[in-house]
Amino acid sequence: MQRYQVYFEPNTMDTLRAIGQASGFSRSHLLQELADILATRYQSFIKIEESKMGNLLKLSGIITTDSGKTTHSSTKPDSEYFGV
Repeated sequence: MQRYQVYFEPNTMDTLRAIGQASGFSRSHLLQELADILATRYQSFIKIEESKMGNLLKLSGIITTDSGKTTHSSTKPDSEYFGV
C-alpha cells in the first residue's frame, strides 16, 4: 500500500466523519474502500474503451503484426493492394 496526499472539500470530509462515527470505520478506511470501488469500476470501463479503440485503429489502417511491429497500411499506395 502506498501513501498519497489528497485534498477534499470540507463537506466531503464532514460526511465521511459522520459515516465513520456511525459505522465504527475510520475515515482512512472509508477512503480506501471508496478508491478501490472506483478503481475497479474504471478498470472495466478502460478495458471496454481500449477494446473499442483497438477496433478503430484497425479500421484506420494502423496494424500491429504478429511480430509486434506497427505498420501504417493506409499510407501505402493502392497499387500495393490492388496491383494497379
